[in-house]
Amino acid sequence: MGNSPLKPETYALSDHHHEQDEKKRRMKIEPQKPVKRRLDEAETARTRRLFGALVSHLGSAQKNLERDKTRRETQLQAESNVQERIQRESAQALKKSRQDWFQKHHEEMNERDRILTRLSKVEAQLLAKKYLRINTPLMHFCRTRANPSLCWLPAIHNEHSSRLLAISADAVRADLSARQAALQFYLTELENQLQVKLTKRTSLPYTDEHKNQEESVGINMRLSHDDNNYTKEHNNELYPHSDKEHGNEDFIDEYHHAKRRRC
Repeated sequence: MGNSPLKPETYALSDHHHEQDEKKRRMKIEPQKPVKRRLDEAETARTRRLFGALVSHLGSAQKNLERDKTRRETQLQAESNVQERIQRESAQALKKSRQDWFQKHHEEMNERDRILTRLSKVEAQLLAKKYLRINTPLMHFCRTRANPSLCWLPAIHNEHSSRLLAISADAVRADLSARQAALQFYLTELENQLQVKLTKRTSLPYTDEHKNQEESVGINMRLSHDDNNYTKEHNNELYPHSDKEHGNEDFIDEYHHAKRRRC
């Protein structure tokens, strides 16, 4: 059977398949464009309102963040200033407290030195009166030249014994006068040294060295140390050589010997 020609319907179907294949091929090669969705006026207005509200909220949030940041910085600065002021006032209060303690300690030490100086004066005056009371009657006795000297009195005076009695009386009076001068010199030295101590202690400024001493050494230990050194100061620093130069070493030695004997 021979080939029969195609019908017109067959040609139309073939062209249709060819167009679909071409369309699929173009869809694979070229990207599809989004289809615009048509919105009505009410939906468009609602979208615009939502967008405006979102933009407004974001703006308000940004302003709030900036305001909170500024407020926080101001608060931190204020807290820092308050902390610095508290530390400064605490340091000033501590310094004033230390200065007050230092001044009070000076006043206590000054009063102690006044009392001890007054006591030393009274003891020296009592010893001088005792020496005067014991040696004044010796003016009526003759004294030997040999050491230790002996006092004697003849039953009947002659020219030689009267002359020896006058010499012994003059020696006793000279000795009493010298000791009275030594006593006055000793009392003057005590007063002068007391004034020097008071002046030096009053003009002494409060420094970090004194603060370190306060922290490392207690006041009781310092007072005890000062009490132990007080006699040494008076013996060795107040009048070490001046008394010997003026011939007062006997009185000073006897004074301190009496103090040690009392203790």
